[in-house]
Amino acid sequence: MQASGNDAVVYYSPEVFKVAGISSRKQLFGVTVIMGIAKSSFALVSALFLDRFGRRPLLLLGSSGMAVSLALLGLGSKYLDWCEDEKPIWAVVFCVVTVCADVSFFSIGLGPITWVYSSEIFPTRLRAQGSSLAISVNRLVRFVSFL
Repeated sequence: MQASGNDAVVYYSPEVFKVAGISSRKQLFGVTVIMGIAKSSFALVSALFLDRFGRRPLLLLGSSGMAVSLALLGLGSKYLDWCEDEKPIWAVVFCVVTVCADVSFFSIGLGPITWVYSSEIFPTRLRAQGSSLAISVNRLVRFVSFL
């Protein structure tokens, strides 16, 4: 979950948006709020449909969606780097949409399902120890990813 890079996307999204061409503080705040609403909404979608569709399909959908979203964000950012004078509005909007898509797919798959899986995969007698080990590894990976 932490190795997916979602925290980096969330934490550094204002910087990504600045590089994309959004310079106004009001616009940066608005785009960040939109990103938060997208992330929260899709966490709710995941909670509502987790038992209907199953863990694996949502996990695969979320992971593949994140990969595609980040690849498209990379392409959009590269295009904006090539634009020297004026950054096209469509390219800026494209980058904002891909960041929102990335956090939305995270909220569908890796975000909530990691916690569900970590509590279900261990036998009952080892569930507390297994869950604490899984959470510890998750937090260790998060710490290492920010070094």
